[in-house]
Amino acid sequence: MANVCMEYLIILFVIIGSLNNVCSEQWSYFHDGCQTPYGRIGLLYNLFLSHCTAECNANTKCTVFGYSSSDKMCLLFDETFSIANSECSLKTVMFYKVGNFSGGPKPADCGNATDYTYVTSLNKCIRYKSSNRLSWNDAKEDCEKEGTHLIYVKTKAVLDYIQGFLETVNSKYWIGGKQSAVGSNKFEWLSGETIDVSNGGNLWLEGRPAVDSPTDNYCIETKTSSDRKSFGLYEKPCTHSHRFFCELDIL
Repeated sequence: MANVCMEYLIILFVIIGSLNNVCSEQWSYFHDGCQTPYGRIGLLYNLFLSHCTAECNANTKCTVFGYSSSDKMCLLFDETFSIANSECSLKTVMFYKVGNFSGGPKPADCGNATDYTYVTSLNKCIRYKSSNRLSWNDAKEDCEKEGTHLIYVKTKAVLDYIQGFLETVNSKYWIGGKQSAVGSNKFEWLSGETIDVSNGGNLWLEGRPAVDSPTDNYCIETKTSSDRKSFGLYEKPCTHSHRFFCELDIL
């Protein structure tokens, strides 16, 4: 990808490919006097990321959309998409490229898992299970029925991806981490890998984990902090019910 600036901007691709000249500058529609981004075909407000995805997929001309989680704003773009190289900056916009704007097939990267989305920037096949709120164990089994597992959140990029699906500040999602043993303050991924600062341990919310029961089983959820300033990992009794994400390992 040419001339990619990443200081403020998170670039996510939903099919293999790249967008040229994408920089961290805030897109110019936020400011008077700045050039309007080329290729815009729609501007929608008060939407969640999942709704924005559906809007782009439903529009035959839409190949790229930009989403601002802070403003719940969605912009649709056609194949002539480009970004204005202006001084307008500071806000974070997440850009996604969709592959079925012409009714084409799903990318081959996820094999026969047609309900999974290949996220190129993460090199992961992911499915958001938005329909049901399940306990951690039931969510784990639901993923395993599809030959997948609850998603591993080992990097900030994966955490940011999940945060993009927040419907409210109270939304919580199960991921593929659990207590190493009952009563322990150590956690591990479903693979058996101990969680430390090298593989997601730096993504805990401040002061966590802090297991306060010697008898409950704790699993890992993602949530917004009580002061609403952070989004990260948090330990919770596994019997609570949340939506969740499944991940297909790419061979």
